[in-house]
Amino acid sequence: MVGALSQSYPFVHPAIAAGALACGLIPVVIHLINRRRDRRVPWAAMAFLLAASRRSAKRMWIEQWLLLALRVLLIVLLGWAIARPYLPLSAFLPNASSRIHRVIVLDNSGSMNADDGEGGTRFDRAKVFAKRLLATFDAQDAISLVTLAEPAEAVIDHAAYDHRFAREQIAATQSTHRTTDVAGGVAIVESILRESRMPPGAYAVYVVSDFARNDWQGGAGEPVMPAVAAIKRLSRTDGDAPVEVRLWQAMPSATGNIVVSRLATESALVGTTMPVRVTADVSNFGETTLRGATLQLRRDAEIVRREPLPALSPGQRFTAIATTMFSGPGSHTLEARVILPDTDALAADNARYLALDVRDAASVLLVDGRSGSSLIAGQVGYLATALSPARVVRGMGMDDSAVASRAPFSTRVISPGALANEDLSSYDAIALCNIGRLSEERWGELQAFVSGGGGLFVSSGDLLDADNYNRYGFADGTGVLPGKFDRAAVANATDDASFVSLTEPSQKIVAEFSDHGGSGLFLCRVDRYLPFVPSNGKAAVALTLGSDVPLLVTSSFGAGRVVVLTTTANMAWTNLPAKGDFVSLMFGVFSHLVRDRQQGRNVLVGADLEEPLSAVQSSMTLRLTMPTGETAPVGVRSNGSGLSTTFGPMDEPGFYTLSVGRDRMVTGVNLPASESRTAMIAPEDLARLTGCAVHSQSLAAFDAGMMSTARVTELSTLALYVVLALLMIEPWIAMWFAGVRDAGVPRQAKPESRHAARVR
Repeated sequence: MVGALSQSYPFVHPAIAAGALACGLIPVVIHLINRRRDRRVPWAAMAFLLAASRRSAKRMWIEQWLLLALRVLLIVLLGWAIARPYLPLSAFLPNASSRIHRVIVLDNSGSMNADDGEGGTRFDRAKVFAKRLLATFDAQDAISLVTLAEPAEAVIDHAAYDHRFAREQIAATQSTHRTTDVAGGVAIVESILRESRMPPGAYAVYVVSDFARNDWQGGAGEPVMPAVAAIKRLSRTDGDAPVEVRLWQAMPSATGNIVVSRLATESALVGTTMPVRVTADVSNFGETTLRGATLQLRRDAEIVRREPLPALSPGQRFTAIATTMFSGPGSHTLEARVILPDTDALAADNARYLALDVRDAASVLLVDGRSGSSLIAGQVGYLATALSPARVVRGMGMDDSAVASRAPFSTRVISPGALANEDLSSYDAIALCNIGRLSEERWGELQAFVSGGGGLFVSSGDLLDADNYNRYGFADGTGVLPGKFDRAAVANATDDASFVSLTEPSQKIVAEFSDHGGSGLFLCRVDRYLPFVPSNGKAAVALTLGSDVPLLVTSSFGAGRVVVLTTTANMAWTNLPAKGDFVSLMFGVFSHLVRDRQQGRNVLVGADLEEPLSAVQSSMTLRLTMPTGETAPVGVRSNGSGLSTTFGPMDEPGFYTLSVGRDRMVTGVNLPASESRTAMIAPEDLARLTGCAVHSQSLAAFDAGMMSTARVTELSTLALYVVLALLMIEPWIAMWFAGVRDAGVPRQAKPESRHAARVR
C-alpha cells in the first residue's frame, strides 16, 4: 500500500507528535538543572526552620511534581493536538470528529455507452448514482473524482470539501469511446490518498462501472486480470491503514450487440493498377441471435457492395470478402457498416472505417551485386522484370506506357557503391541481390530503414560474404537479419532436396500456392544454395528444399519486414526465375514487404492527429473536417525534425479530413473492439474475485445504508479542549497549593517563637 497509508503510529503527523513529546521533557530538564545549581551552606539558625518544615516536606514534594506533570502534559497535548491523533474504534467517542476522504471512481469508457434498456445509457445511470452517492456523504467529508477512460484522469485530484463543486464536476463528465484503464485509475487513487491529510483508515473508494466481463474475468487457468489485481491491491489492509472499496455495477442492457470488429485490405500494397481485396469481420458480441442484417461496403462514401448476413449466434463471427479498385492516387476511404432491423446496445460500433493512401506504384530499390551486359544478365534482371515488366518492353524498343501504367511496382537498379548516396526513406522496399559486403554504417542504415516500416529482401549468390552478413546483419540476434548463414561455402542440393516444398501454407506470401500442388513453383530445381540457420522465435520458414533446408525465410523487425532467399534471384543456381510462378511469388513477397502507409492513417479513438508539413504547406490554409461535418481549427508546431499540424484527441469514430490547400489527407478513427464486449460479469463473481462489496441494485432501490462509516475517530478537538481546561486548572491549583502553605505558617511559627524565647 502507499506509504502514508501503512504507518503504524496513531497520528496523522507522527513527527510532530514525537516533537511534542520531546518538548514536554523541557520543564523536567529545567527542574533538574535548577536543583543542581543549589549550594548547601550549613547555618545554625536554619536547623530550627528545617525541623519545623520536615513535617510538610512530603506534601510539598507531591504538590511540586503534580504541577510539573500538569505543565508537561499541557505542552505534550498541545503538540499532539496539532499532530492529529486518532483511534481505530469510533464507538468509544461517538461525538468526536470523524471525517472521511471519499473517492468516486467513475467509468466513462466505451462500454458505458451501452443502452441500459430504459431509454438511457449505462453512463447516464452511473452519473445519477454518483450524484445520489455524493448526497449521502457528510458535509465535512473530503471528495475526489477519478474517471477510468484511458488514460485515467483525476478530475478532482485533491481533497475537495465543496460538495457543490464535486456535483458540478460529476455532471460535466462526458462519456467516451475509449478503453477502460482500471490500473491507471487505481494508481491515481493511490496517489490522491498518499497526499491526503486524513488519518489512515479514514478512506473510502467507490467504483461506479458496468464491470464488463472482458476486463475483469479471464478464462479458466488464465492469470488474474490487471483490473482485479489493481482493486485487490487498493482494498487490502496493511497495518492500521485500511481502504474501504465498494463497487457499484450499472444495470445490464436488455439488447444484443453486433459489431464490425475488423476492416482491412489483404495487402499493404494498395495501388490504382490492381484490384484491392478487402475483408470485413462482423461479430455478435450480444446474447441473442442476429437475423436479417445486411453488410454495406462503401468506397469514398459510395455503396459498392451489399451482402446479406447469415444468422449469427452469440459469439459467432462472419467474414465478408470483397474486391474493389480505386480510380486514382491519393487519399481514399472504405467503410463497412451493418444495417440492422432493430437497434442494439451500441450503435457506434456498427461501422468500421479504413483510410487508404492509394499510390500509382510502390517504389523498390534493387541493388545489383554483379551487373551484366544487359539487365537480364545481371543479378536483378529477372526480379526487375517480374516487378516492373515495362523495363523489358522498353528494352525491346516497344511502347511501354500501357505496361507501366498497370505495374504495381516502380523499380530502380543501382550498384552497391551507389547505395551510400540513396535516400532510403523514399523507397518502400530494398532488394540486396548477391551483394558481397556492406560496411557497418550501411547495415545500420538498412536496420533503421526496416525498423521504420520498410521492407528488405536478401538473395544469396557466390559473392555474398557470410561472415560480413553474420557480423553486422545478424549481430548475434540484435540485427535486421532473421538468422545467420551457416558457412561461406555453397551447398549443392541433393536429388531429394532439390525441389521446393511449402512449409506453412497459412503464410500470406505463399498462401495462394497451397491449393496448387502441380504449380511450377514446386517443379523448379534448385542446384545450389547458401545454408541459413533461422533464429528461433524470430523467423518463419515459408519455403524449403525438400523437407528441412530453408529456402525462403521471413521475419518482422520493428515496424518493417525482412525476407531472405537462400538461393539466387537469377538463373545462376536455380531455374525458378524461368517459371511463370516466379512472378506470382515475387508479387507476394514484395506486397508483403512494402511499407504499410495505412498504419498512421488508421487509429483508435483518443489518439492525436499529427501530420508532417513542408515549409510551403505550413503557409497554406489548413482545415480539418470532422466526422460530424463540422470544421475544427488546427495549429502548426515544430516537431523537432520539421513542421507538423496537430489536433486531438480524436474522440469521435469516423473520418477526419485534413485539407492543406488542394491536398486532402484522411485519417480513419475506430472504436476499440474490446469496448464492444458489453457483457457484464456476474456480481457474485466480481465479489469473489476482488473481495470487495458489490452493489447492483436499481437506482429505485438504492440504499443509503451502503455508505461506509468512519473506522477511525480523530481526537484533535478533544485534545484541544483538554489543553484549554489544563490552562485554566493549572494556575488555580498552583495558587491553591500556595494558599494552603501560607495558611499553615502561623500555626507552625508559634512553637518556634516560644522555643526562640526560651533560648534567648
